[in-house]
Amino acid sequence: MSQIITRYDFDAVRVVSATGARYYYEQRWQYMERVTELLRSIDPAKVLEVGAYMLPMCLDCDIMDFDIATVEYLERTYPIGKSFVMDAGVTPWPIADKSYDAVIGLQVWEHLAREQRSALLEAQRVSDHLIITLPYEWNCPENKAHHMISDKHVEQWFDGVEPAVNENIGESPFIRKLLYYEFD
Repeated sequence: MSQIITRYDFDAVRVVSATGARYYYEQRWQYMERVTELLRSIDPAKVLEVGAYMLPMCLDCDIMDFDIATVEYLERTYPIGKSFVMDAGVTPWPIADKSYDAVIGLQVWEHLAREQRSALLEAQRVSDHLIITLPYEWNCPENKAHHMISDKHVEQWFDGVEPAVNENIGESPFIRKLLYYEFD
């Protein structure tokens, strides 16, 4: 089983990054805790996390990120397996079919520049499970990637692929939509 983070791990990162990000981190634990519950139910041996920010959900996972500085930080800080320095919206991924028990993408899929569906299909190809979160109906026109993502967007991005779990977590104005897919 992968080494799934705990609240203690989360709090340690929150203290390190307390320069103005405290409220942001308090809000993050609400959905990250639910992700840890889903991961425990899956009991994955091998996990790929796309766009892990400061703290991967599984400390020993493989990671994918387009930002080399993020990848280098995570490699220095955690017992990361493989690292893929690439944009998850660029497919196909250089990963063999069903290499992972789970793929995780928290607050990432909205940044994939209209490639959400192709990235979802790649996650389906390389894993048995996918857990993603999205900013849900955030009113932030200055940030187009996060602005007013609705159920209609989710339906358009993932047309025909139904999640086993579709939950809204948190309170306005920072609700996250959690989607959990089972592909096996």
